[in-house]
Amino acid sequence: MQIVADLQMQFGIDASRAKQIIANALNGYELTDTNTSSSASDLNEKIKFFLDTRLLDGLSAKTINAYKSELVQFSRYCSKTVSQITISDLRGYIADAQSEHALKRTTINNKTTILKTFFRFLVSEEMLTKDPAAKLKILKVDLKSLRDELDEEELENLRNACKTTREKALVEFLVSSGCRVTETANVCISDIDWNDRSLMVVGKGDKSRRVFFSVKAKMQMKLYLDQRKGESDHLFIAERAPYRDISKDQIEKIIRTIATRTTIDKPVTPHVLRHTFATQALQRGMDISIIQKLLGHESINTTQIYATTSEVMLKRAYEQYAA
Repeated sequence: MQIVADLQMQFGIDASRAKQIIANALNGYELTDTNTSSSASDLNEKIKFFLDTRLLDGLSAKTINAYKSELVQFSRYCSKTVSQITISDLRGYIADAQSEHALKRTTINNKTTILKTFFRFLVSEEMLTKDPAAKLKILKVDLKSLRDELDEEELENLRNACKTTREKALVEFLVSSGCRVTETANVCISDIDWNDRSLMVVGKGDKSRRVFFSVKAKMQMKLYLDQRKGESDHLFIAERAPYRDISKDQIEKIIRTIATRTTIDKPVTPHVLRHTFATQALQRGMDISIIQKLLGHESINTTQIYATTSEVMLKRAYEQYAA
């Protein structure tokens, strides 16, 4: 102990006597280590090991970045070592994030899932003996309400609310292709087969698939390209110099902005337009296995969540087979 050595050197007090003096002086006090750098580095070290391992396991860059963003936020909130982290710390972190940002249940569930995955990994790697996230609960979410498609009147309302050729082209492409917003942001002009009205996109898990778009979408896309400025090969770019490629967040913002000009009283997002595509295709008689391939779903069960049987389909089936 450095204090004991200093007392011996300066005052000639023997070690046992120095220790007794210190013990008596500190009796009744609780000592805490104010140097949290070691705690922080311990957690950050484990996070880096987790991310590196996930990368070697073949997870996509998008998934790795989602893990990293969430875990870095948690490390800034909690300065404990991983062995000291409790369920209370995790619940406190999620509660603070919820109160500060008014998060949706789906966002809370994403945070919870990442934390559970991280700590379960540490246990599997024998870096922890007990999983503090084991009791974290996933909140129930009404999937249908998250994917409430637009009906024909609402879709026409959205179309009429578009002001620019880019907005018109974007809405028509999303609702006729069923592409995810990230896939849409990455569409390149050079990849488009205009005669076939199709292109290859890279979806989840870096898997490629061919998607198609409507005649109306083709017309709006061509009109947009004829009028837009900028030399980027990406289909959708910024409208002002230097005409950079736009991100998925910017596409989501554009769709929200268009929706504010309408009387539609439900959320309107690129994902809702994707669901609208799936529901309309099902209503018009497309086989659900084909819809599954167009949407890029690995499981048919996922497609059935997007394209549930509607009253329109029930009525049509009744008129065809029973009336």
